[in-house]
Amino acid sequence: MKDYFSDLKREISNCFFTLRISWQINKAFFFIKIPLLLMGVISSFFPLIFLRLILNEIQEGQNITKVLIYAGGYALALLCINLANNLLGIVLDRQTKKTVYGTQEFLGKIVMQLSYSDLEQPRMKDFIQKAQSSNLFFEIINNLFSFISSLVTLVGMATIVVTLQPIILAMIVFVVLLRLLVEKRNRKTYEKYRNIFTPIMRKVGYLNSIMRTIEFGKEVRINNLQDYILDKTMDVADNEYLYENKGQVKELAKTNLLVDMAVIAQECLVYIILAYKVFFGGMPIGDFSMYMTGINSFTGCLQGIISSFSNLRKNGEFSEDFRYCVEMSNKSRQDKTVCLSSKDIDAVELEFRNVSFKYPNTDRMILKNISLKLKQGETLSLVGVNGAGKTTFVKLICRLYEPTEGEILINGIPINTIPYEDYCNLLGVVFQDFKIFAFSVAENVALSTNYDMSAVERCMEESDIMKKVESLPDKSETFLSKEFNENGIEFSGGEGQKLAIARTLYKNPPLIILDEPTSALDPIAEYEIYQKFSNLVKGRTAIYISHRLSSTRFTDKIAVFSDGELCEYGNHRDLLSVENGVYKNMFEMQAQYYV
Repeated sequence: MKDYFSDLKREISNCFFTLRISWQINKAFFFIKIPLLLMGVISSFFPLIFLRLILNEIQEGQNITKVLIYAGGYALALLCINLANNLLGIVLDRQTKKTVYGTQEFLGKIVMQLSYSDLEQPRMKDFIQKAQSSNLFFEIINNLFSFISSLVTLVGMATIVVTLQPIILAMIVFVVLLRLLVEKRNRKTYEKYRNIFTPIMRKVGYLNSIMRTIEFGKEVRINNLQDYILDKTMDVADNEYLYENKGQVKELAKTNLLVDMAVIAQECLVYIILAYKVFFGGMPIGDFSMYMTGINSFTGCLQGIISSFSNLRKNGEFSEDFRYCVEMSNKSRQDKTVCLSSKDIDAVELEFRNVSFKYPNTDRMILKNISLKLKQGETLSLVGVNGAGKTTFVKLICRLYEPTEGEILINGIPINTIPYEDYCNLLGVVFQDFKIFAFSVAENVALSTNYDMSAVERCMEESDIMKKVESLPDKSETFLSKEFNENGIEFSGGEGQKLAIARTLYKNPPLIILDEPTSALDPIAEYEIYQKFSNLVKGRTAIYISHRLSSTRFTDKIAVFSDGELCEYGNHRDLLSVENGVYKNMFEMQAQYYV
């Protein structure tokens, strides 16, 4: 029993948490729902009152005028209620759409604010799938209003039912309690299969994205993957989803059969008692209609209360995933103690102190006890074979992950004490897997709809992409995709990388990181980019990663990684003098291809 109330408290708390978010998103939605609820309650009593009066008057045959007055009053009342419902329905439809867009925006925002390390975890992906696939906001609001409406209506109907025959009331309560027990068991079944269905639906969603998005379009067509992808999708649908769905249906059918039988027994009892009252007790036909309607309404209200309450509990379980995402998002962006403004800093000093790191849920250390200091305005090249730890080193600087051990400092300040947005303003990063957005060229550089066009053009000139942009039909306003504009164009990999470099130059941060930004360029173009970039970043701290060692000739320091350790550190000339050194061997191995 203690566990029951503990679960109940948690589920209700989750519901109210989601309701608070709904209220923040669109208060007007609630104000429209309230009068609709009141009209629903009032209209449920109309048949009881008017039909009883009309039928009794017809049976007694006393006054046809009264019958017409009652019928007219009933029709007028229904007309007014329906007109009000239709008018409010139009407003509600608009507010519903506004709430839908608001919830999508809110959910998108909290997902974007989740820490990168959380976002990569399959468990978090399942949480996000549940939070976004369930229409939580509307389900909770509708179930709450349904619960209140049924409860208010129940009070009035109960006074009618109890005056007829208390045994009917007892029978109805018994059936409803039985339904409550069944709903409790069904809820466990739903929860069990929800956890089973979530990863399956995520898999189906991924396969559908392969079929529908242009991202996979070339691979699918060139490799004739149509049948292969369809077969995999149907295999998941038939052998996983439909198989599990069949088990869910069987479990629910067994418990629901018992309730159906009890409902039939209840209705038979009601009809027997009412028939006896009419034939042997002299009950007027209008009273028969009133009691029949009242009993059905009372039963419906009780079932509505149980169903709404059960659904609210189920929503409470669903919204726990949503709440978890929100709280994790808030946690990852919580205020820190130090504030740095990138506008006041021209360069930064970066220091790693005994930093070690392993990815979540793994045991292998990717970085082992790394210590180095990069002074303000110095440049650094990261060198090493694939898997040596270079990209992980950059991810730690970007705070996509937190060190397992040790700390990272900017200008002597631990970076985890700096508010995240302020910290990001210090960084300009061109990732190896950079992304081009389906916006205009200028927006892709500025990452904003408000930008300084002269600065955009200067940065494109410096990154050597301006000549290409000038050849486009709409110049800087050309869209870089056909996603939203049929005249959009696609950049090559090298052109995209130059645009990504222009984006970093436009941001003009004090710390610049280039994670293999020239991998799609030929060696000569790469050399020219690094030579130009070396002049552009003078006075600013910069870090380069490249498998081709073009960048090392232009940087002050070189950090050589091997198996997660910093095995060599110095400048180009110093490291070439190390006999059998890792850097020397790599440099000479590459140099022979250019001699």
